[in-house]
Amino acid sequence: MADRKAFSFYRSYFEAACALSTKEEQADFLLAICDYALNGNEPSTIGATTAMFRLVKPNIDSSISKAEAGAIGGKNSRSKVEADESNHKANPSRSEANVSKVEADESNHKAINDNREKINDKEDINIPPHTPPLKKWELQFEEFWKEYPRKVGKGAAKRAFEKVIKTVTLETLVTALRRQKCGSQWTRDNGQYIPHPATWLNQQRWEDEVDGGVGNDKPTGTSKWNLHTDI
Repeated sequence: MADRKAFSFYRSYFEAACALSTKEEQADFLLAICDYALNGNEPSTIGATTAMFRLVKPNIDSSISKAEAGAIGGKNSRSKVEADESNHKANPSRSEANVSKVEADESNHKAINDNREKINDKEDINIPPHTPPLKKWELQFEEFWKEYPRKVGKGAAKRAFEKVIKTVTLETLVTALRRQKCGSQWTRDNGQYIPHPATWLNQQRWEDEVDGGVGNDKPTGTSKWNLHTDI
C-alpha cells in the first residue's frame, strides 16, 4: 500500500468536483482523490462519484509517476555528491577536479528540477483534453441507461435524453420505467415489445398507462402507442 506525504492537486480536479450535484458527492469525490493519491486506495462504491474519479485517475497516476521520478533523480545526485566528497578526502591532489564535477552535477540537477516544475505548472493550467468532466445531464443519462431494460441505440437515446431532461426529472423517468417493466406489455414474449429507449423518450412514453402484471396475455389497449410500429 502506498504511503505518500503529498501529491499535486490540479484545477481540473476542482472543476470536476463542481460538476457533481450535491455537496456529499463533491466531498466523496475529493476524499477519493486524496485516499488514492496518498494511500493507493480506489473507491469501492458505484455511482457518479466513482465515474468522475475514473476520469481524473490517469492524471493522478501521471502526477505520482513524475513526483517519484524526481525523488529518485534527487537521491542519485546526492549519492554522487557524497561519493565525490569521499574521494576528495582520500585524494587531496584531485580536489579541484572533484569540486568542479560536484558543482556541475548540482547545476544539472537544479536545471532538471526547474524544467520539471515548469511542466507541472503548465499542467495546472491546461486541462488534458482526453479527460473532460461529465456534465450533470450526462451522469443522469448513465443512471437512466442502467435502468432501461432494452439497451439499443445508445447514441440516439443520449440525444433524446438531453432534450427531455430539461423539462422532466430523472426521478420521474426512472419511476415510470420501474412501473412499466412490471406491466404485461413489456414482460410478454421475452420483452420483444419493449420500445427502443430513444423512442420511449421522444414519444413521452413515461406517461403511458400500465396494464396488468407479468404475463403473456395480449395487449389490452390501455397504452396510447402502437407497440408493433414504434419499436
